[in-house]
Amino acid sequence: MDKRQFKQVRYSAFAEVGKIFSNAKRLEIIDVLIQRPHSVEEIARSIGSSIASTSQHLQVLKRANAVSINRQGTTIIYSLMNQTVVVFLAMRRLAEQISPELQNLRLRHNNVPLMTYQEVQLALISGKSTLLDVRTPSEFVNGHMKGAICIPLHELDQRVEELKFTESVIVTCRGPYCFSSDEAARQLVAHGFTVYRYDDGIAEWCAQGGVLCTPES
Repeated sequence: MDKRQFKQVRYSAFAEVGKIFSNAKRLEIIDVLIQRPHSVEEIARSIGSSIASTSQHLQVLKRANAVSINRQGTTIIYSLMNQTVVVFLAMRRLAEQISPELQNLRLRHNNVPLMTYQEVQLALISGKSTLLDVRTPSEFVNGHMKGAICIPLHELDQRVEELKFTESVIVTCRGPYCFSSDEAARQLVAHGFTVYRYDDGIAEWCAQGGVLCTPES
């Protein structure tokens, strides 16, 4: 094999790995798996796809060692490999920086002000703000930001009194492509709360140095 062939083989292998991030549904599957491990049936429901199609995408991820599997009886549970999350976040940051379409879509949010990671940390240290995670309890238990409390979005109206002793509420959900924090913020503003949003999710929180509480911690 000459030098040119050797380089071509290496670039081709490199490109094959890149293909796992070149499909919108696979990217959505990765985002779902960041929250917690899932079965193929759970993933299919989350992304609005058939089980057959979801299984095909998961096989692509598995062949690239982007996910691991754990058998629980007859059910296969898929989990993300750590390096997959690192690449996913880097690609999303790059896309947000260079895609005018994505930059315009970020303007979709309501007028609730955003907080950066550093601002959230300072607000929590002050003790005057509550970090509210509106994901599902199973997602919260699997891993959540240190200092956060969980009230799922569908329970928020009924449990809003639990927040009455805080000066402000910082809402977080699954990340920048999740609309749950928008809806939670709207509800809280209607109840008279001072509301902010942390627009990132648990993966970005960890990448910025935040502590994640997990079942093992």
